[in-house]
Amino acid sequence: MNVETNQNYSQSLPYYKVLSEERDEKVDPSFMKVQDNIPSEEQAKDIASAYIQSHGGLPNDAIFKKVEQQHVQKVDYTNGQVVETYPLATEITYTREINGVQVVGPGDFIFISIGENGKVLCCLKTWRVLQRAGYTDLIPINDAVTKLERGEYMQMPLDQYRSPVTINEISPGYYSKAKGETQDFYKPVWIFTGTDSVGEIVQIYIDATAN
Repeated sequence: MNVETNQNYSQSLPYYKVLSEERDEKVDPSFMKVQDNIPSEEQAKDIASAYIQSHGGLPNDAIFKKVEQQHVQKVDYTNGQVVETYPLATEITYTREINGVQVVGPGDFIFISIGENGKVLCCLKTWRVLQRAGYTDLIPINDAVTKLERGEYMQMPLDQYRSPVTINEISPGYYSKAKGETQDFYKPVWIFTGTDSVGEIVQIYIDATAN
């Protein structure tokens, strides 16, 4: 695993106590079923924004992550050619930054799926309410690399990466556990971002706290 470690960051960051978790889940029966039409990406962003505003508004530290259209394809397996494409939904995802520091992991997201005629087919939200609890020192990046080489991950990559992995960015962040999992604090992590041997993006999270 090739790692560049010539990046400099603050030696400490705040950490946060989890006070509660806001959860919401609304799923229409037609979610993930073929639609007659779906909105464009720009239309979907506007629809999602209006929907969120009508349901309590977007959290202050939420950030737009991506919008993409989803389709299902009919394939002719005799030649591998796509013969028809059917629209499913246009999906919008928001994630979180805390004072400009990204939150990673399976928690803290808002997901909106929009189908024909601008109908919201699905809304999923998990968002923890936080209170600053103090500051914590960060381990040096070289120490984090040692943890990485020993396999001491916060979370294994969802897809097993193919060695060798080249790390081209190391940045601080906070790790959020999945919806419903008990988490008492948000403490800093080092985020290692790179590519594996076939060019797939890999992100690995290492506990960054020194105590």
